Amino acid sequence: MQEYVPKLITLTFIVLVFAYAIQFLKRRYFDYQCGKCDRIFNPRAWGSIFSLQLMGIRYIKCPKCNKRSWVKLVLKESKK
Repeated sequence: MQEYVPKLITLTFIVLVFAYAIQFLKRRYFDYQCGKCDRIFNPRAWGSIFSLQLMGIRYIKCPKCNKRSWVKLVLKESKK
């Protein structure tokens, strides 16, 4: 059993780094829209990784209304 512990720790670290990298890249192109106040915001990467997710929507706390709700993914507007 003890020979698996270092491998398990390494695998967990790799998965977390990979998930963080995906969320970091995703934040560049997408925002989230609150289901209660309709504010568009960009949550922290760790908040996105550890939140509940279901088919493109997440259960995250909105920074404006400070309420948890299902937020949907929206494409960022291009800045000209």
